[in-house]
Amino acid sequence: MLAFALFLCTVVCTTKAIADILNEEEPTVASGTTSLTTPDINPYHKTYNRVLFTVISSLSTFGSVAIIVTYFLWRDLQTTTRRILVYISIGDFFATYPSVVIFWTKQYEKNGMSCKLQSFITSTAIMWSFFWTTSLAIYLYIALVKKRHDISEKLMVTFHVVNWCLPTVLVGAALYEKQLGTTKSESTAGWCWIRIGEDRERAVIWMLICGKFWEILSYFINGILYYCITRTIKKEVSERMHLMSPQSIQIAEQGRGKLVLVPVIFVVLRIWGTIRFILFASSAHPPTVFKDVMITLQLIGDNAQGITNFILFCVLTEKFKQQIIRVFGICNRRYKAGRLPSGQANPDVHRTFSDTTGGDTYTFYS
Repeated sequence: MLAFALFLCTVVCTTKAIADILNEEEPTVASGTTSLTTPDINPYHKTYNRVLFTVISSLSTFGSVAIIVTYFLWRDLQTTTRRILVYISIGDFFATYPSVVIFWTKQYEKNGMSCKLQSFITSTAIMWSFFWTTSLAIYLYIALVKKRHDISEKLMVTFHVVNWCLPTVLVGAALYEKQLGTTKSESTAGWCWIRIGEDRERAVIWMLICGKFWEILSYFINGILYYCITRTIKKEVSERMHLMSPQSIQIAEQGRGKLVLVPVIFVVLRIWGTIRFILFASSAHPPTVFKDVMITLQLIGDNAQGITNFILFCVLTEKFKQQIIRVFGICNRRYKAGRLPSGQANPDVHRTFSDTTGGDTYTFYS
């Protein structure tokens, strides 16, 4: 019910923000201007970008909060992999919410304290999300491929130290060096990040340190590890298919399908910002139409991780759907007759994967 209340609040706030946006006029070029080129204005000045940003960011904030709240409300979801997802969602929340505040208060063009504070929080949070996303891949790889669940659990301490502290220290150094501020929409879709001044090369270096290097590194690490994980699951299912029921095989294939989607979705959402960074670092000047399209795609992708994780790991997860049905009192024969009670593992799936994951890693995806 708390998650539902948060959803209602999100809808109300989003509706109000959209109404305010639509009531505003887009900035116009001053009369008397004879230039044939369009002035380089902040993407937030365009109505469709403001509507998209408000909707996507609000949904993503709701998704992140819903993942966190439901983890603490429902005990059968409290597994190690779900806990890592909560840490990812904390990063996604703080990566999106401050940008929404800056947007609604119209501080994104002012290179002041509000812009710098938003840059510090969102840059740190985005790196938290990158680091924990990669940590989830490492955890699953060690548990499923290497079959060392004991080691994967011990790594959690290292994950906490590295994933929380390193991003904070790196972005803190950028703040100390006065490198945070407005980007003039050169590398973001409007929000504040690394300040772009006369020294372009210096800005590129700090962009790498405070996000882009770790983002690109995550593409490769996640892609390689998830490939190994899905290949291992496919092999184990093939070897033990004669011991598994058709329902268990279907669940295993669904879980493997989700694992395939994890790195694909991550790249699809983040690649637009990476392309824009590469263009900025190479001093390229793409056509205006191409630039506008890339900005809009980055605006959507960079802010959609929270709602995407919520759909993939909650809405499409059997245990979560069972809990929703229980909360709202929906009686469905399909779940009564064809599904096991919540919290009870399918014996075939348990026999196949419990020896490698301790019983919780695989069910995270099923």
